[in-house]
Amino acid sequence: MIFASALVFLVCFIPRMAYLWWAAPGDVPDAYYWMLSDSILRSGVLGLEGLPGTGYEPLYPLFLAAARWLGGDALAWVLMLQIVVASIGAVYFYRLCLLLADERTARFGVLLFSFYPYLVHQSANVIEIALLTTLLVASAFYFCRIGSISGAIAAGVAFGLTLLARTAALPALILGVAFLAYRGRHAQALAVALGALLVAAPMALRNYDVDGSYLPTRSGLNLFAGNNRYADKVIPDYNLDLLGDYARSLLQRDAPQLANAGEPQIDAFYRDRAIEWILQEPLRALRLKFLNVAYVFHPRIVPYHPLDENTRLVFTADGGIRVDGIPARSVPAEWLHAFCYCIIFLTALAGIRLRRKQAGRDAILYLMLLGFVLVSSVFFPATRLRAPVEFVLMFFSACALARWTRRA
Repeated sequence: MIFASALVFLVCFIPRMAYLWWAAPGDVPDAYYWMLSDSILRSGVLGLEGLPGTGYEPLYPLFLAAARWLGGDALAWVLMLQIVVASIGAVYFYRLCLLLADERTARFGVLLFSFYPYLVHQSANVIEIALLTTLLVASAFYFCRIGSISGAIAAGVAFGLTLLARTAALPALILGVAFLAYRGRHAQALAVALGALLVAAPMALRNYDVDGSYLPTRSGLNLFAGNNRYADKVIPDYNLDLLGDYARSLLQRDAPQLANAGEPQIDAFYRDRAIEWILQEPLRALRLKFLNVAYVFHPRIVPYHPLDENTRLVFTADGGIRVDGIPARSVPAEWLHAFCYCIIFLTALAGIRLRRKQAGRDAILYLMLLGFVLVSSVFFPATRLRAPVEFVLMFFSACALARWTRRA
C-alpha cells in the first residue's frame, strides 16, 4: 500500500509540477486570500490592514501563510506545496476507490483525477480548490469506512477541517449526518457531528469574539449577488463580482447609516435585499434556481467570460446591462476543458447506472454532490464551485471505464 500510495502521489504531482513550470508564475497575486495571508504573517491577524475580519474561512489563508513562511515567501514554492496537498488528495481518492470498488477502478480514477485539466490548472493558482478537494475526498473516505465511534469521529474531524476551508460544505455534512441517523446509526451520526463541531468551533468562537457572528460574514452578499434584478442577466455569462459597484451603491442609497457598521450588519442588509427580491419576483427567482442547477453541470467554464481590471459593467438607459472590456479566454483551453468534462460526465452517468445497487455504499458521494448543487442553486453557479466535488463524477466514470475495459 505504501508503494502504491507513493506512485499515486507522483502520478498526480508530476503533471501539476510540469504545468507550474510551464505557466511560470512570477508576480505576487492580487488575491484576497494572499492579502489575508499577508496580514497573518505581518500582524498575526486574520483580516486586512491589521484589523480582524470575519469575511472568509481561516484554513486556506493559514495554509498560504505557512507555505510562504516555509518557502521564503516565494510564490513558486507556495504553489509547489499546494500541489503536494493536491497530490495527497489523489492518494485519498485512490484509497476511496479501492474501498468502494476495486484496483482497476482506482487506477482509472487516479488517472482522471491527476490529468483533469481544470484541477491541474487550479492547483497552480492561489485559490482554495486544491486544499478543499483534498479535504472533501478525505472526508468521503473516512465517512465510507465508518465502523465504530472512533471512525465516525475521524470522519467528523475531516469534515470539520473542510468547514474551516469552505462553509459551503456544511449542507454535505448535514446530509451525511442525517443519512447515518436515517440508517439507525445514531451514535455514529452524533460522533460525526461532534467531531466536526469541535474542529470548526474555534472559527465560530473567534468570529463571535470579533463581531458577534458565527459563520463567515459574506453569505448575505453572496446571496444578493445571485438574487437581484440583474442576476439572471449576468449568470452564466459574466462574473458576479461585476455587480460589486451596484451592491455598494444600493447600500449607500438605502442604508447610509451602515457606512461604518460592522461586517455582520452589512451582510444582513444584503441578505434582506436578496430575500426581498425573491419575494417580489418569485417565479423569476425560481426559474433562476432551476437554471443554476443546469449551469452547475454545464460543459463550458462558468462564468463563460473571464474578467480583469479593465472589465466594466455598464447600465443602459433601458434598464439593461452590457459588459465592456471582456478579456479573451484561451479557445484551445476551453475546448480541452469541455471535451474532458463531457467524457467524465457522460461516463459518470453510465457508472451511476452500473452501481445503482450500491447506492447505499456510495451515499456520501451523492450527498456531497447534492450539497454543493444546492449551494450553487441558492447562491450562484460557477465551475470553481463544482470543481471540489468533481471527484464524485470521476469515481463513477472510473467505475464505468473499469467495467467496459474488463469486458473487452
